[in-house]
Amino acid sequence: MNSLFDIIYVPFGYVLRFFNQICGGHYILTLLLFAVTVKVLMIPFSIKQQKNQVKGAMLRPKMAIIEKKYAGKTDQASLMQKRQELMDMQQREGYNPLAGCLPLLIQMPIIMALYRIIRCPLTYICRFSEKLVAEIYNVATTLKDSPVFGADTISTEGDVVWKTIKNIDQIKLVSTIKHNSDAFTSLEGFSLDTIPNFDVFGGWINLTETPSFRFGQGANPWLLLIPVLTFATAIITSKLSKKYNGTLQQELAGQTDEQRASSAMMEWSMPLMSLAFTFMLNAALGVYWVYQSVISIGQMVLFNKIWPMPTFTPEQIREYERSLKRKPKPSAPDPNRPKPRSLHHIDDDDDI
Repeated sequence: MNSLFDIIYVPFGYVLRFFNQICGGHYILTLLLFAVTVKVLMIPFSIKQQKNQVKGAMLRPKMAIIEKKYAGKTDQASLMQKRQELMDMQQREGYNPLAGCLPLLIQMPIIMALYRIIRCPLTYICRFSEKLVAEIYNVATTLKDSPVFGADTISTEGDVVWKTIKNIDQIKLVSTIKHNSDAFTSLEGFSLDTIPNFDVFGGWINLTETPSFRFGQGANPWLLLIPVLTFATAIITSKLSKKYNGTLQQELAGQTDEQRASSAMMEWSMPLMSLAFTFMLNAALGVYWVYQSVISIGQMVLFNKIWPMPTFTPEQIREYERSLKRKPKPSAPDPNRPKPRSLHHIDDDDDI
C-alpha cells in the first residue's frame, strides 16, 4: 500500500471489481449494486437512528414548551438556562440528539473512498501496477483523441512512479483505452476485460465526464440529467424527512423567525450542495448519489410505517402545560424506613 487511505480504498476497490464482474462490466449497474450493499450494511444503524428520532418526537411537546418559556429572551443568562433545561430534560428521558449523526459519519469515508476509486479505476478496480498505469499514460500522450495528448511523459522507474500517478485523473484515460485498445495491448499486464464500461444508453452518456452547461462541439447535454435527478431526489428526501419529523415546535409558536428561516435553509442546503458537487465531479459519483437518495426514500417510507412518528393533539399539549404548573404533592414518609442516627453515635451499637 502506498497510502494510509489505501486501507479503505483497496478493499472497496475489490468489492467494486467483484460487482463489476457480476454486472458484465456495466459500471452504472455496479454502482447500483454497491449502493444497495452499503444501505443493507447500514440497516442496524438506520433502525437505531429511526428509534432515536421517534424518542425525540415524543419529547417535542416538552421541548416546545421550554422554547415557549424563553421566547423573546435573548440575554445570555436566559439562553444558557434554556439550553440547560433542554439538556437536563433530554438526559432524564435518555435521549441523545447526536445519535442520528452516526450513519452520516460512517458514510462519509465511503463517499470519499468511492470518489477516489472512481477517479482511479485502473489502480483500484483493474488492479494495474503503478508502472503499468504510468506506461498507459505515456501511450495516451501520443494519441490525438486522448485528453492528455501532447503532455509530458512520466517516469516509470522507482518510487517516482507512485508520486506521479497519484495525481493522474485515470478515469479520463478509460475512454481513450476503449477507443484505442490496440495501442495498449503490447503493455505487460494490460487487460481490457477488467476495465469498466462507463457508457450508458449506448454511449449517450459517459460516466467519466463531468456535467456542464457547455454547448457545442464535444459537449454532451444529456449529462445534465444527472444533476437534475440528483437535485430532485435530494429535495424529495428532504421534504419527506420534514413531513415525518413534523413541525410541532413551530406550530406551538416555540420557534423564532430566525429559527424558522434556519430550518428552511437547512431544507434546501443539502440538495443545493449535492447539485453543486455534480458539476465538479465525474458523473459516476452523481449517479451513486441518485441511487442513495432513491433507496433512502424507500427506506424512510418503510421505517415510518414500522416505527411511526407520534402525533399530539392541541388538548394533549395544553394538558402537559397544565401539569408543569402543578406543584408535585409531597410523598408520605415510609413507616418502615429506619430512623437516621447522628454520626456522633455511629459506634454506639459496638458496645451492645
